[in-house]
Amino acid sequence: MIGSIGAESRYSTGYNNLKPNRNQNKWADTLAQTVDKEDISSRADINRAKKSTVMDSYLALSGKTINTLKQEYSEYESENYRIVPDNEAECFDIYNKDGERLGAFSYSDIKIRQDETTGKQFLISEHGTMSYDALVLDDELKDELQNVMDKDSLDVETLQGFTLNTHSGTGIQYLVKDGEGIKIYIQV
Repeated sequence: MIGSIGAESRYSTGYNNLKPNRNQNKWADTLAQTVDKEDISSRADINRAKKSTVMDSYLALSGKTINTLKQEYSEYESENYRIVPDNEAECFDIYNKDGERLGAFSYSDIKIRQDETTGKQFLISEHGTMSYDALVLDDELKDELQNVMDKDSLDVETLQGFTLNTHSGTGIQYLVKDGEGIKIYIQV
């Protein structure tokens, strides 16, 4: 009989244990006990989950997501930088202390790309418009991005797909997009 099959039976016991506590103060404790802590990738996952429905939270933290939780960030300002999120477009606009826009960076572009030869670290935007932005990452900007995104650290990967060059006349460093020849002058 179809009417006797309840929606509750589709979900694991872990989800069903969360359900009675969803409107109580024990929500965070119950959530932490239900989901294996080793599966949680960052504090941001927990914070987003606490703001979501019980089912979305359980699925997100257990790695069984059906619905993607949309990331939302707030504006952040320090002594030398201002980071302004556009949560609809899922990107950050980064400004220097003088109010000059240094670039637009998709949330997915927020990772450290390190040149193996020089050890320099970059933030590179590849927003698919044949336009690229690149910043040399200093400690202050790294800390700000971690604070905005509520992460303990940013992902680090080897600089690939770009070559770091120095202009012979001016000494200004720039990145060249491999295969395209597009020069990206680095904002310092």
